Amino acid sequence: MADSKVADHPLTDREREILAALAAGHSYESSGAALGISVNTVRNHIRSAYDKLEVHTKSEAVCKAVRAGLI
Repeated sequence: MADSKVADHPLTDREREILAALAAGHSYESSGAALGISVNTVRNHIRSAYDKLEVHTKSEAVCKAVRAGLI
């Protein structure tokens, strides 16, 4: 991936799992339930992923992760 921030700080497995769930149409709540974590934990992971991907919305994060082959 050309984005140096993601290359320097790769997404964790959990961040990828959550992004994949969001890409499949899940909400933060249903993603958390499916992964056995709280919605606040989902939010923390997503916030970290947004920072690494340098995006500000769920759709931007999912799109960038898919294009980069991360999910």
